[in-house]
Amino acid sequence: MSQLTAKEVINHYLTLASQDRVPEGLAYLSEHAQHQRSQALLKKLNKRFDLQQLEKPDPKLPPLVRAVLSAYAHYLPYALLKLGNGLWQKQLLLIQLSQIKGLEPALSCSFDALDTHDSLDEAIENIEILIQLALSKIGYSFLGGLTLPYYGPYLYGREEPVKYEIELPCGIQSVQVVFMHDFLMRGWLDFATLGQVGTGGWAKIEALYCVSQNWDRDSDDFKIRYLKHEAQHLSDYQRFPQIAQGHQSILEYRAKLAELVYAKNLEHFYLILRDANRESLAPHAQAASDILKGFEAHSQPYALSDIAEVNAIARGLLEASDLELMKDI
Repeated sequence: MSQLTAKEVINHYLTLASQDRVPEGLAYLSEHAQHQRSQALLKKLNKRFDLQQLEKPDPKLPPLVRAVLSAYAHYLPYALLKLGNGLWQKQLLLIQLSQIKGLEPALSCSFDALDTHDSLDEAIENIEILIQLALSKIGYSFLGGLTLPYYGPYLYGREEPVKYEIELPCGIQSVQVVFMHDFLMRGWLDFATLGQVGTGGWAKIEALYCVSQNWDRDSDDFKIRYLKHEAQHLSDYQRFPQIAQGHQSILEYRAKLAELVYAKNLEHFYLILRDANRESLAPHAQAASDILKGFEAHSQPYALSDIAEVNAIARGLLEASDLELMKDI
């Protein structure tokens, strides 16, 4: 058996991290770090996940920004390494956030009363609203909340709005894209992969938000993997409000299918299938698993040799999803 290349080893770690399997990924990387590049990645990851000496943000940043980054950098290693249960991890984050100077009084009750996921989520949400307001006053943008299954904010410095008209299988979707620049933190997956993987953007009812550094705006990659994907979210929020909240895996399933309707090569298809993992709590991994299952009902996915077949099957699966959701309207 031939030795794995550094790229193959690193990509496998990134895949495992994307599926919320960081401990397994670190173990794999330790076992296969036989190249300079994979060894360098492992060294940096070990430093990031060192619980005895957590990383400190750039001292040139404003004190409030440093305090916010430090709070999440304290919580995320415990969450991603799955140390303690989910309640304890949220309590840890809440303690860290509540200690940020200038946000007091951030809690309306004692920590002892915060012993359920709902109560902790509400308390964290309230503090994150205060953080968002405080950061906006010094020129920074902040988006908190859960990017399932973990907290991990998007904190950046500048926004640039641009309008687009996007063709989707259901028609033309008018969107405003807000390009975000100068990121300091980009969610838990960005943290787990040292910035090599992370969300390229997201959709909110009022606009699409795009991580500008991730995309070449003239590329098919941007036009399909970002614009089609996120515009499908926006369309679904409007057409199927029953899935706008609490059904992220369905939203991701439909958005990935919209990508595949317009995909121009099989690599795009296999990139989506690579993330399939039904056991994962990450909605993208669940959605990819559902797509794999859907394609298996029509063909042998890995035996497909024509992107036109992928386009057609994806369109059929999306239309079937439309009919299913219309029953609930």
